[in-house]
Amino acid sequence: MILSDEQLIASWDLYESKLSDCTSSGRVDVETNASLDEVLRVHAQFTIQRPGVHNAMAVYFAVELDEDLRLSNSPFTVQAPISWRGQSIRTVPNAEAAAGDIVDIDVVVDPALRPTLSFARPL
Repeated sequence: MILSDEQLIASWDLYESKLSDCTSSGRVDVETNASLDEVLRVHAQFTIQRPGVHNAMAVYFAVELDEDLRLSNSPFTVQAPISWRGQSIRTVPNAEAAAGDIVDIDVVVDPALRPTLSFARPL
């Protein structure tokens, strides 16, 4: 069950092969890893819309090919994806969540790591 609305965590410019420091809410810090790649550390906040146990994050992407053409495997998209069935799911420790709660998640986007995206609850 999806508990919150979707949120942009990061953007990657494929033309320049560069991460963009953007997020729908929260704070973004840009660092450099040992390979001199940019690493995003995002403190994101999600407003819970439906009560439940928050225990995972669904990662998906959207590719904007031009102003009119967008491909996505988002669970929020109106049209089912032609390919790329499903999303990558990353678990986080269980936490009960009620409608209206704010869930804080720390996200690291590091192109040198596998998986590139990792999630954790702030300490």
